[in-house]
Amino acid sequence: MFGWFEKKTIASISQKLPRAELVRRSRILIIDDEIPELINDLKGARFSVDHVADIDTTNMDLIDKRIYDLILLDFGKIGSHFGDDEGLSLLRHIKRINPTVVVLAYTSKALKSDHADFYRLPDGVLSNDAGITDSMEKIEEGLRKAHNIQNVWNGLLTVCDIKPNSEEDLGRVW
Repeated sequence: MFGWFEKKTIASISQKLPRAELVRRSRILIIDDEIPELINDLKGARFSVDHVADIDTTNMDLIDKRIYDLILLDFGKIGSHFGDDEGLSLLRHIKRINPTVVVLAYTSKALKSDHADFYRLPDGVLSNDAGITDSMEKIEEGLRKAHNIQNVWNGLLTVCDIKPNSEEDLGRVW
């Protein structure tokens, strides 16, 4: 009878951003030892994009300060500061430090089975043979996820060491 007395969840108040607003609000970081061609396409589409060849002690604040919504992460020749598994070690660090950032992995390097987590742990994978349209769709999908209130809430829970849908999760129903 009184709709405003219905129980709500964090997910129920989610909204879809118009593309122009998604572009305006989003920040993308590309971590790749080479400058990918995709960077020009993203800038041409008016996205805010930064590129670094690697993350180490001199620029670690780029991922620790949570200023990017989406990270495009290459595998090879990066992340040695975080371990021997190149981009996989960096990916693990990013997901531990900044759980709300959406990470899309890509590489032209053939990976060994002990690096399979590089394709399992990120939020998505950009295929090397995907065209610009497919890549842009995947990136926009990732940015929508990054801005989704449920994703932000789950990231907050992770940082606070609270399991989603537990008694401590006050966003499950209110």
